[in-house]
Amino acid sequence: MKRSLVFITALAVVLVSAVAFAAPQKLVVWADQGEVPTFEKIAAEFTKQTGIAVEFVEIGMLDQRQKLALDGPAGKGPDVFTTPHDLIGQMAIMGLMEPLQVDDDVLAQFTPASIQALSFDGELYGLPWATESTALYYNKDIFPEIPETFEELVAIAKEVTTADQYGLLFDIGDFYFSHAFFVGKGGYVFAPLAGGGLNPSDVGLANHGSIAALDFLKSLVTDGIIPIGTNTGIAQSLFLEGKAGAIISGPWYLAEPRALEAEGKLNFGVASLPPFANGVRPSPFSGVKGFYISSYSQYPDEALQLIEFLTSRDGGFLIYQEKAQIPTRYDIIEMKEFQEDDDVYNFALQGGYATPMPNIPEMQAVWGNIADAINLVINENVDPAIALALAVEMIEEAIMEMQR
Repeated sequence: MKRSLVFITALAVVLVSAVAFAAPQKLVVWADQGEVPTFEKIAAEFTKQTGIAVEFVEIGMLDQRQKLALDGPAGKGPDVFTTPHDLIGQMAIMGLMEPLQVDDDVLAQFTPASIQALSFDGELYGLPWATESTALYYNKDIFPEIPETFEELVAIAKEVTTADQYGLLFDIGDFYFSHAFFVGKGGYVFAPLAGGGLNPSDVGLANHGSIAALDFLKSLVTDGIIPIGTNTGIAQSLFLEGKAGAIISGPWYLAEPRALEAEGKLNFGVASLPPFANGVRPSPFSGVKGFYISSYSQYPDEALQLIEFLTSRDGGFLIYQEKAQIPTRYDIIEMKEFQEDDDVYNFALQGGYATPMPNIPEMQAVWGNIADAINLVINENVDPAIALALAVEMIEEAIMEMQR
């Protein structure tokens, strides 16, 4: 009798273990708007090879952090998700994402910068599927060629600006777009540490370079080049209408002017932002898009298998083809098809001058405060030095609160 009871108990443990470790029937992936159709094509082959279905749920990248914090513990979250890489540090500390254990031969396929961007505190948290930064879209009928310096670009932009045409447009009030000029003039967000990483105790957004940058941005408004209230949507729409000589935007926008170009309605190109007269280039933020595993996933091994499949050579090439995204894999960057694509290739060149968005949690204290400073200067005529000093004070207070 006792032997039978022991046998039944042991059998129950084996059965429970088998159920617990059985391959999932389905993996759930949260993805940003517009990305799902392409990802579904890649995942269809994954399903054929593994028998595991993949369900994609469209959720905005900026909404995923908060939603995962709520849905994950309730068992309603995804197995895999996407999010801006500058949120990695915060989400890792919150325990929302799982560190990855990936073979070296897999990692070697990706650019070191893209792997570094998805790492935090010595751990890798994602695999990259694209990188992006802003560059200059220009109308070749207004700007036959890009001037050698940014000062020359501004001078020409002022000349061609009329009542119904603009020379240069971008969203000055958004630090994502204006950051390029802070670095170009000598500012910085966080100082680099000697051993790698960033020092959140050293904020360089109120130094002489940052003040000069905000003076420069203000001059674009006071000189009548960029109207107050210009945002990304306005700039992009005017460019499509042929009413803007140049705008600053990213590869996510490329499909729209390309469609008009194919119809013979727009003659445009993409170029790196030219350097200032002193040779220093504006340095826009670069972002790396990756796939991550939720800490609440019951199938982390299969989720990693899916991530490696989605970021494979074939997967990455399809993403590049359909979404005009800049690849992070060497075997795609070296392909003839990519190198002959002038527009996307020029975005890749601009990426070489870009600054990766900081992914430490303290970066979240920066965005709103610096945007407020920029808008105070442009809209309220506040002195740049005063506005930036106040913003940095707010940033430092927020960081101190985070670190308590």
